[in-house]
Amino acid sequence: MRFAAVAALAAALGTAPVSAFTVDDADITVTTYQVAGNTLAEIERSMAERGPNGFWAYTTWNVNWTGGCALTVTAEIIMPELGPDTNLNASDVAEFARMTEALYAHEMLHVENGVAAADEVESQGCPADTSDIFATYNQADIDLDAETDHGFTQGVYLDAE
Repeated sequence: MRFAAVAALAAALGTAPVSAFTVDDADITVTTYQVAGNTLAEIERSMAERGPNGFWAYTTWNVNWTGGCALTVTAEIIMPELGPDTNLNASDVAEFARMTEALYAHEMLHVENGVAAADEVESQGCPADTSDIFATYNQADIDLDAETDHGFTQGVYLDAE
């Protein structure tokens, strides 16, 4: 009811309502793959070999809606985790944890692109042709990785001391 009142006010003022759709509304699944090694260099090699699509992590998102323009965003984030055969010292375990925290934050930016795509679909009344919208946000994902070197500038690296 409150959203309807905001939409009515926005229509009266000649502006589009702001979507209430947020990352918190997205259905996010995190799955993991195991990496192994006794050093951070070995962990890096393991992630390169076992990671999804040749990356350390990978996110996919999908936007769906009903005829009534009720939107849902689903996302899957695939992340590395230390496997049982890993024998790192405490500082290397802490470094891996730091890196995976930065990696997760980077992957969530991809999820935010999916949410932004949903917002745009909604703001346009869920049009039949959304190819331009999705092309824009798929390109935003590509640009994000190019601008951050796949998260490197955001702390996605392993720093062996």
